[in-house]
Amino acid sequence: IPMLPVVATLAATKRQILVYAVVLVVFSATFVATGAVGRIYLVGAVALGAWFIVLAVRLARSEATEGARALYLYSLLYLALLFAAVVTDSLVNRYPIG
Repeated sequence: IPMLPVVATLAATKRQILVYAVVLVVFSATFVATGAVGRIYLVGAVALGAWFIVLAVRLARSEATEGARALYLYSLLYLALLFAAVVTDSLVNRYPIG
């Protein structure tokens, strides 16, 4: 199965990256609606997601692939920090201070 950059243009690939980044952030934020997480997670998801979208926009606007590596590396950090936000939110809600 070929990867998208092999079968589509660079511009099309960048557009798809941006679209999927926006969808990812929206769905990450709507996780709060399930009640499984709260405000701490929401703040983290929005902040992390906003930077993800900024990096995706920079990549989409670049002439070549500048920023692709930075976006890839940030995506790994994003996922780890998002999971950390879930854990932090769960712990704070389970063991409130005060």
